[in-house]
Amino acid sequence: MGGAGRRSRGAVRPGMARGRCRATVAAARARGRAALLEAEGRAVLRALGIAVPPALVATDAVAAGSLDLSTLRGERVVVKVVAPGVLHKSDVGGVAIVPRTPAAVPEAARAMACRPHGGSSRGFLVVGAVHPHSSPGVQGLVGAARSR
Repeated sequence: MGGAGRRSRGAVRPGMARGRCRATVAAARARGRAALLEAEGRAVLRALGIAVPPALVATDAVAAGSLDLSTLRGERVVVKVVAPGVLHKSDVGGVAIVPRTPAAVPEAARAMACRPHGGSSRGFLVVGAVHPHSSPGVQGLVGAARSR
């Protein structure tokens, strides 16, 4: 995905970015979570000026069928379950790579909705699939911990 991992073009004010990041983390903690949901993590990266590929959010499989997939690049997309109790989505069948079609995305979401996800699912995140040999950009996993 072009721009993934690069700085956004807009200027980032450190104080504003720090405030947004703290607010996102505080909101997750207030809900009793020790980890951010993927959409929250993406928001933190954007606040820090790091460009992330576009993503679409659907609250359920029906809503997944009405997403505007034309905003995502590539012929395939990744459908991911959004569930607070799931840190490793692929371990519980919460990830599917499917064709970027209006039929394939909700079908993948329906299949995932039937699986247990360590708590209630909050919906689905749909992102463009990054081909392992595509350029520019890479796909990565970001993890961080703060000790006191």
